[in-house]
Amino acid sequence: MKNHTILVSHWKNIHESKPTENSNCQGMQEKVPIRRSSGPLQPETQLKMENQSNNIFSKFSSNILYTIKWRQKVLRSNFLNDFFLGFAFVYPFTGLFEVLTHRIYWRQIGIFALCYIAVFITIGSAYYVLILPILLAWSLITLGPVGFLLAHIQWILQTNALTAIVCRKIVLTHINNQIFDTTLYLHGQKDFLLKAKYVTVPADADNRVHWSKAEFWTTVVPVWTTALFKKVLLAATFAAISLVPLIGPPLVNQLISSRRASSYMARYFMLNGMSAKDAKNYEFEHLGLFYSFGMAAGLLEFLPLFSIITMTSNTVGAARWSIDIIKKKR
Repeated sequence: MKNHTILVSHWKNIHESKPTENSNCQGMQEKVPIRRSSGPLQPETQLKMENQSNNIFSKFSSNILYTIKWRQKVLRSNFLNDFFLGFAFVYPFTGLFEVLTHRIYWRQIGIFALCYIAVFITIGSAYYVLILPILLAWSLITLGPVGFLLAHIQWILQTNALTAIVCRKIVLTHINNQIFDTTLYLHGQKDFLLKAKYVTVPADADNRVHWSKAEFWTTVVPVWTTALFKKVLLAATFAAISLVPLIGPPLVNQLISSRRASSYMARYFMLNGMSAKDAKNYEFEHLGLFYSFGMAAGLLEFLPLFSIITMTSNTVGAARWSIDIIKKKR
């Protein structure tokens, strides 16, 4: 209240002390000419904007090239050693054994099973109505009566694969996070979980570039366009491969091994306070481990219905892998 009172009295004194000045200003009849700035930009201003745009583009290009070269370097030096000697394929089987021998996970498996079955029925019904008739006709024409059986096996396998992706990334993320955190707690990582509550956010996390700036059109839009094109191209390629009878689904299951492992390890990256770029760099630095883990996890979750248990156990396996990473950093 004191500061407010001082400000108000000061405002009054200003207007009371200069009444003549205000009246003189009001009595002035002189017209001031209006400046108009319409017209093309000056050559100096236009050149400055072009130079700024070129500097932004060159900086962006140099960062991209540096990242690509660095990732190629670590891939050549680490991939084979991590894939064959890293033994990351052990973690999914370790997780399966732990889930089967610890009752603390069984309640979460029950909830997971109900959600999984609901998603499986939904995706399976849509696939049966929209895609299976085309696949069935093609199989009958090319393979005869055997094609009828193969088409239905294909339907079950692809429905299971799509259900696993939807459950892991969209529907059951919260349950998977609970399972992951439970495993960390059971294996003595309480301090790590407590520290993870205070995850530091990078200073430029919300630093979004406005569309009116040149940087938006020279950096943001090309990145968005390239990423979208890459996702659509990969999705179309994997979808085409998966339509090959019997061979397609297991082949796609193994081709996306690194993506699967990265999805299971996303909780660790978040708890560790890593940005999306740092997590991707870590994946490329240890891509052999991610492929090794993802291939084993993919084999376990490939069988329909049995994947209800193995998707949970793969989450536990990813947590066990994270525990070993935490211990190595100490």
